[in-house]
Amino acid sequence: RTEAVKPAYKQLTDKLSGYTGRYMVYTLHVKSIEQTPTGYLILAGMSKTKAGVYSNMVAIRTSEAPAVYEGSSAQMYLKCLGSYDVVSDAGSQSYPYFDLQWVE
Repeated sequence: RTEAVKPAYKQLTDKLSGYTGRYMVYTLHVKSIEQTPTGYLILAGMSKTKAGVYSNMVAIRTSEAPAVYEGSSAQMYLKCLGSYDVVSDAGSQSYPYFDLQWVE
C-alpha cells in the first residue's frame, strides 16, 4: 500500500511504459465485467457523470471473481501491466492495463 502511486490519467497514459510494474491505487467506477478463459476483465472509468458516461477508462484483469459489480465504485489497488486494446463497433481503443491486487 505504501508503494502505491496515483498519477493523473493523462500523465499515466503519456508515460505508461514508465509506470509498468508499479503499484497504483484509484477509486474506479465499474462499467463492465466480462468472464475470460483465464479469469475476468473489468473495464472501469476514473470518473462517471450523473448521466452514466464513463471516462478515463482502464482495463483490469483478475483470476478470481471480483468483489465489485457493474455500476459500483471501489478503491482498487493495482499493478500496471502496460496497455490493453479494446475493440468495439466504434473501433479500437487502447487503455491502461492492470492486474487487480485487492479492493477496499
